[in-house]
Amino acid sequence: MRTATRADKNLVIDILYSAYAANDTLLETIRSGSGTGKRLRMLLDYACEHTFDTGKIYISGNGLSAALILFPETRTISLNSLLRDLKMLCCIAGWKKAMRALSREKAIRKLLPHNGVYYIWFIGTISAAQGKGSGTRLMQDLIADCRTTNRTMYLEARIPENVEWYRQFGFHTYHELCLGNRVWHCMKRS
Repeated sequence: MRTATRADKNLVIDILYSAYAANDTLLETIRSGSGTGKRLRMLLDYACEHTFDTGKIYISGNGLSAALILFPETRTISLNSLLRDLKMLCCIAGWKKAMRALSREKAIRKLLPHNGVYYIWFIGTISAAQGKGSGTRLMQDLIADCRTTNRTMYLEARIPENVEWYRQFGFHTYHELCLGNRVWHCMKRS
């Protein structure tokens, strides 16, 4: 795996777009109607920019998988981050959906410790390569990287197949977060 730079952002967005294009949680976060694909790309661009500021982006060695890792205690508020958040609110999600997403993020943040967090915000493989080992190799590399940081890995998963995939790597559910009609498995790997 390698660390992505801003020059890799379009590749990362392409990978994650392919992986998440049918993900109903993300699709519920953006405004619906014409331009949904464009808004999903804008949301992923927002996520990449946020991660460049407060974490690291990794790309698998074969260039088919990517992960956005946050270190939440490093988050700072700047004019740039405020403008980015405003764009998310106005152009990508809309007020109601943005408030729902912020509420979910707030509930998740309350469950995380204040320091030592290696938070997997997004991990995905292009759809044509899923099930062929690229994501598994990236996750193994992330685990090895996390060991060097003296942090604990955290993530959330809602889809049962994903929960089981994370369990293969030693993640366990430490809290079930019920939001509306959805159950989120808050998972960690010690």
